[in-house]
Amino acid sequence: DAGSVEKIEEPITVSIQRNGSIYIDEDPATLDQLGPRVSAMAGNNLERPIFVRGDAQAPYGTVAQVMGRLSASGFTRLNLVTDSAAPATRAAAPAVAQEAPEAP
Repeated sequence: DAGSVEKIEEPITVSIQRNGSIYIDEDPATLDQLGPRVSAMAGNNLERPIFVRGDAQAPYGTVAQVMGRLSASGFTRLNLVTDSAAPATRAAAPAVAQEAPEAP
């Protein structure tokens, strides 16, 4: 019965940028606005999944504060999402074919 299937809700994404700025989905937010705004977006559903996406260069303290504020607001499904793909810091050296020396 399709009516008995539990509705899967889209997660709300909170992002912390490299400079420490915070975004809820695409909208900038302050740390103080975080709990009330995410609660309103979740319709006060504290089981709604929250993805916390921190830039690899984001200050750890800011990421920890965001997680703490969301937890203190009562959210129980917090997920820390990181980008494990490191950007290339240098170009790969091209392969060079070596010719065999000629026989005398």
